[in-house]
Amino acid sequence: MNQSKKQYRPGTINETIREALTPYIKKQEVTCANAHRVSSGLNVDPIKIGRQLNLLGCKIIECQLGLFGYGRDKKKLNPGITVPDGLDRQIDAVQDNGTISCAQCWDMAKKLKISRLDMGSVCEKKKVRIKPCQLGAF
Repeated sequence: MNQSKKQYRPGTINETIREALTPYIKKQEVTCANAHRVSSGLNVDPIKIGRQLNLLGCKIIECQLGLFGYGRDKKKLNPGITVPDGLDRQIDAVQDNGTISCAQCWDMAKKLKISRLDMGSVCEKKKVRIKPCQLGAF
């Protein structure tokens, strides 16, 4: 990846994290799911994994909420999704100035037993921005 296109944070590569990530790095890319798999396996906050990926010059792809990293179309969202009334109210209750965090989306999806992709689609349909990303991608 061209450094001029990506801002690198100062820091040191953690060898334990690098070694855990190495099997998942393909073409300098790691899926969101694999980054979280490493985070969970090492019991390390996802943001630390994201920072290490940044230091390694790797791009995060296939956001589990469908927001980025899906080839040409970039997103993997369902624009025709129906927003369940209960979810609509829950998002309205936790959103702050039109935003909700990635972690809050994951929690809601788990509690309501819907996919993370559906959760991302619902937020997109409601025009609620999801940020920050647990891995620091946005």
